[in-house]
Amino acid sequence: SQIRANTLEGVLRTFIAWGYSQGFFDKEQFDISKIVRWAPPEGSNYLAAPSRREQSKKYFGELLF
Repeated sequence: SQIRANTLEGVLRTFIAWGYSQGFFDKEQFDISKIVRWAPPEGSNYLAAPSRREQSKKYFGELLF
């Protein structure tokens, strides 16, 4: 999902920034990491997974109290 992609991009940027500050990555690698973005593959039929609540409704129905 896009939320998960945003989280992973943030973790990647933090890791690369730390690695650059410690000398593990060079300036070019640091700069390239800033342009990494997630998108569903071109022409795919990707759909975000339903929420856990929606999955529960599908398999167990709605609980009425």
